[in-house]
Amino acid sequence: MGSLFDGIGGFPLAAIHNGITPVWASEIEPFPIRVTRLHFPDMEHVGDITKLNGGRLPPVDIICGGSPCQDLSVAGQRRGLAGERSGLFVEQVRIVKEMRNTDARRVIPDYLSRPRYLVWENVPGAFSSAGGEDFRAVIEEIVRIKDSTCHVPRPDSGRWGPAGAVILGREFSLAWRVLDAQYWGVPQRRRRIFLVADFGGLSAWQILFDQDRLFGNITESEGQRKEIAQPAFVCSGAAGKSDGNEAEKSRKITCLCLNDQGGERMDVSEDVTATLRASMNQHQPLVFENHRKDSRYTGPLNVAPTMSASYGTGGNNVPLVAEAPESYCIAGNIIDRKVQNGGNGLGVNREASYTLTSTDRHAVFSRQSYDELIPNQVASTQSARQYKDATDLIMDVAGLDCRNGMENGNISGTLQSGSSGSSLNAIHPVRTGNLIRRLTPLECERLQGFPDRWTDIPGASDSARYRALGNSVAIPCVDFVMRGIAYFLNKNARH
Repeated sequence: MGSLFDGIGGFPLAAIHNGITPVWASEIEPFPIRVTRLHFPDMEHVGDITKLNGGRLPPVDIICGGSPCQDLSVAGQRRGLAGERSGLFVEQVRIVKEMRNTDARRVIPDYLSRPRYLVWENVPGAFSSAGGEDFRAVIEEIVRIKDSTCHVPRPDSGRWGPAGAVILGREFSLAWRVLDAQYWGVPQRRRRIFLVADFGGLSAWQILFDQDRLFGNITESEGQRKEIAQPAFVCSGAAGKSDGNEAEKSRKITCLCLNDQGGERMDVSEDVTATLRASMNQHQPLVFENHRKDSRYTGPLNVAPTMSASYGTGGNNVPLVAEAPESYCIAGNIIDRKVQNGGNGLGVNREASYTLTSTDRHAVFSRQSYDELIPNQVASTQSARQYKDATDLIMDVAGLDCRNGMENGNISGTLQSGSSGSSLNAIHPVRTGNLIRRLTPLECERLQGFPDRWTDIPGASDSARYRALGNSVAIPCVDFVMRGIAYFLNKNARH
């Protein structure tokens, strides 16, 4: 395997887990290179991707890469593939073309030309970047590695779904699927597109969607199992066409409808629902109050309609209750400070902010990267900027905290004589309650699925570790993809 935009070696680590050898890596950031040199001493570092020639690189079966996503992310400025960073995707395509063309000149059969597989990882914002045109361009550029005359159309709906596929004859397939890390073994909300292209067969779809059959049952969340792919696009020659059916048309009902389409849309419509989609995935439109008898919306109300014996028996005729979320303000002068260094009492104030000052920056528990309060057991997506002011805040139980001029954990200092009780050596304060702190680099490594202290190399700063981890991949998701590719590479080798 060759790894482009390698970072701290997420793809090489998953490769080794599945019996695949990482041969070379391309990265320009000094700190990630130091990390991977330590963990993969036999992997060659080939330098800046813009200066590489695929025909001169050691040939590999797989080329992986998560090209920079800042220009595609909904949190960024959305420059798309025209942006300087996200536009580096075309370099990945160029290198694959150059390597495969070199094998072709050696009269190696097309289905044996290397690389056999391309893997691309990126943010779901790619689906909507440039109105969906950027993702269409990504698919088309990859398809044209195989057939330069092929055109890939937009979906009939104009919007890309979270999963899909492209098939070209019997010797090319491409599939993509959004994987959320919290359903694959780590408690972090991290949704990423994983795209696999097979330049020698039709295995891409099986790698992303059929591993249950290949390997037996693979445990994942109910939500992932219910995710339905959008129709495949079949491309033949210079023209491509969509063979999928349109989504079911909505029918009118007399109600107020809450249209929740998985974060892509959230609004309210009167007397009409949003279009029903094959990929609703637990985001079906909700009827705010569909009254069983006359179907009229008469709210919002502070009083519920009459309770009936038929509640919950069908028809969605149970009123929905909206509750205002609670918020907690965390005093800026306690964040990241040890207990003995003071602070503002407990440091947590419910539903009211602490006094604004010229120095303190108060926080909200838990502050997500998109400024949304979601207190739960799952961390928000790891971010390259989380070492600044978007890091999740963790609430720990302080337990017994006895001190004798220093932190002693659960052990009290030695009892001594003294009448006034004013000396620090004569009295041992005990503090119990909650402590607020930021995620540590070690916890971030675990949230991404890396081994403990993967980035804790000599001279490493916390900020460098945070940034590198936020830019990396969730290892369990990459393991899943690599497992499927390894299966088919071994199968092809036996034949």
